[in-house]
Amino acid sequence: MLIRAFGLAFALVLAHPVAAQTPCHGDVACPLGDRSYHVLEPDGWDGTTPLPVLLHFHGWQRQGDLIVRHDRIARHTRLRGVLLVAPNGERRTWRFRTAASPDVAFADAVLTDLAARYPIDPDRIYVSGYSFGGAMAWRFVCQSGDDIAGLFGIAGTIHQSETCPEAPREVRHVHGLDDTVMDFPFGPDGDTTHPVSLWRTQFGCGAGQDLGQWNLVSFLTFTRTEWTDCETGYIALDLHPGGTSSRTAGSVGNLTRSWAAHRPTPDDPDCSRRGGFTSIIGTQSKWNVPMIRTTLAALALLTAPAFADEVWQTETGAIIYEADLGHVAVLSFPSDVIPGGIVAQSERARAYFPGLGGNFDNRSTHTGYWVATGTPTCTATLTTLEAISTQTWGRVTVVFDGPAFPTSFTMYVGTCWDEPMIEMRGLTQ
Repeated sequence: MLIRAFGLAFALVLAHPVAAQTPCHGDVACPLGDRSYHVLEPDGWDGTTPLPVLLHFHGWQRQGDLIVRHDRIARHTRLRGVLLVAPNGERRTWRFRTAASPDVAFADAVLTDLAARYPIDPDRIYVSGYSFGGAMAWRFVCQSGDDIAGLFGIAGTIHQSETCPEAPREVRHVHGLDDTVMDFPFGPDGDTTHPVSLWRTQFGCGAGQDLGQWNLVSFLTFTRTEWTDCETGYIALDLHPGGTSSRTAGSVGNLTRSWAAHRPTPDDPDCSRRGGFTSIIGTQSKWNVPMIRTTLAALALLTAPAFADEVWQTETGAIIYEADLGHVAVLSFPSDVIPGGIVAQSERARAYFPGLGGNFDNRSTHTGYWVATGTPTCTATLTTLEAISTQTWGRVTVVFDGPAFPTSFTMYVGTCWDEPMIEMRGLTQ
């Protein structure tokens, strides 16, 4: 439905420099009527080459600014020449349960507005999302997906009895068998391939091929089924034994999500043989990375049970699991807790915890240090693993309530060498 609009928008981009059309970027949202979205360009883009697009719908109670800062999404789209687009849901959620959802028209408008700001490759537009956002991604391509190269759904679908007026060119879906937030949609007699039965019917697919188990990372095992004999399109389904945990009533909780796409094989070690999703970062892109091991590698380990989607709420704001640097976990937290006003309230401090990186089942008490941009306070200069040198730093300790993800914790913060004494209580979302 968007091709004609993209053609007009592309002409406008050629007539006007991109820089003049783009006052929004990253954390600064692009206004669109009474709504908005976030966008992040790839590194090294020349400003004129048409870009592949990844439209990603955030999860419940998130917003698009989190996606464009997401270490396991944004960092990889930047490196692989992909334009990342993250719409903001009204009231931080999506209306995916009905074909008449106004969020479908909103997402269409986002893509049309985006094409007026950037030169877009209309043949390489991909849609993804997780949990509520995964269901919204399904809803969008069901109602307006004829121009979409691929759907990548994570832990969220629409009802499999629906008939979709439109469809993407291929579908990949990941779901946890123990999911109790976006309940795993078992079929008759416990059929575990039911989560993609809608598309199997629509694409005219026969029996799927069980490709067995495989691991993207050591702590996450997938079982893959794919359908390659369809009258049109291609489908892959990856299942894992995880699910969702909620600590409070009404909370979606932290979803133990797992994803994968085209698994490497001996005759296709870099996953370049099949088109479709691989073309988002494939040979058509000047930013191609030769050792791509999975399709949609721009998302990397999006659905491992941490990395910016693991969020704890405090009285002054969110503590966010931002990244892993080897065995060191990087968390950001509100600077309000730092005494003396040495850090501006608009800034966020970064905390580094050795031994916490990649640790999802043996959490206890972890000590580390925090850094921030602010008034130099400490006599010594501290340099982080990210080569940030500062005299605004301190010690920090986090004490988890339980050993396994997800769990709440108490964080204690100090200044310079002072004993961490200032307390923050972080509750799982």
